Amino acid sequence: MAMNITVDTLLDRVKDIAPILRAHAAEAEAQRRLARPVIDAMLQVAEAEATLGAGRAYLYATFQENWDAALQGAALTLERKLKMQLATFHAIVCATTAVDLAHAAAGTSSIRNEFKFQQYFRDVHTITQHAFVSASRYESTGALMLGEESDWGFFAF
Repeated sequence: MAMNITVDTLLDRVKDIAPILRAHAAEAEAQRRLARPVIDAMLQVAEAEATLGAGRAYLYATFQENWDAALQGAALTLERKLKMQLATFHAIVCATTAVDLAHAAAGTSSIRNEFKFQQYFRDVHTITQHAFVSASRYESTGALMLGEESDWGFFAF
């Protein structure tokens, strides 16, 4: 018994599976929506690690460079002081960004008292208000880099 199937017949049969494909697509979309927060958290944790590492590396490299220079008898020049100020402030910015990313990944549970993270969150945001590492230090440093006067007395030492 030969089947006589035409292209039109095949297209009709393919159209018959359209509701099944739509159901699969809807299920896949629902699973994707459920997985999205987990994927976002993975991205945020990875970005936090990279950000923290970058800030730490710049800080350590800058202070190691100045320490080595001091051991060789080099003076702590204004240029060296500016670089140390930038590295310090940048490390704080990176740490704050990393904590904010971790906070976003963990959600509101991260601010509950029973979790230690809430203390880290407060601590890192508190230190950003300290005069030595506040955002105004970028301005102070930038002013000197551009040949202007600075309001920050640290550079006079």
